[in-house]
Amino acid sequence: MRLNQQKLTRFIEGLHKKKTLKSASPKTLAKKIAEFLESHPSCFEPFEPSAYELRFSYSTVGYGIFSLLGEKYRMGRIEVVDQNSTSSYHTDEGTYCMPYEAASQFENFINSLQTDLPIQIAIGSVMNCQEECAKALGLNSVEDMRREEIIEKFNAKKREDYALSQGFKSWEEYVKENPI
Repeated sequence: MRLNQQKLTRFIEGLHKKKTLKSASPKTLAKKIAEFLESHPSCFEPFEPSAYELRFSYSTVGYGIFSLLGEKYRMGRIEVVDQNSTSSYHTDEGTYCMPYEAASQFENFINSLQTDLPIQIAIGSVMNCQEECAKALGLNSVEDMRREEIIEKFNAKKREDYALSQGFKSWEEYVKENPI
């Protein structure tokens, strides 16, 4: 997250013009700045990295998911770069598995994050995600998400539903009208 220093500077210049800075106690000045920042959230640019080089930075790298888990979840790796390291590669990494509705927000947050101290996050497990995905897809088990015949049935149903949504009677009719 970055604070827009130009907006804060204009506010402080206004305090100078009103002669508030010379007469204000540190407590009063802190209160005025806090009120300004809290009432002007546009001063904060949440997806911009800090203007100051902090020791640790983080980035995400997406994974391809080759099972039905990819119908509901996005997976990836979080890479950690330590500015104090002599390595030209990331110095640590972690993984994530997120439902689609949260993945972009999470990735934006991680990609903009910089800290002077390292972080550690551990929540749930990929197995929990797989179990919930299997339930959401109406499957009996996590193993079903990897079974070739179930994946083919699932994909055939998706193709058929798509063709119907486009006004065709079947996938075959859709393909005849829309050759690749």
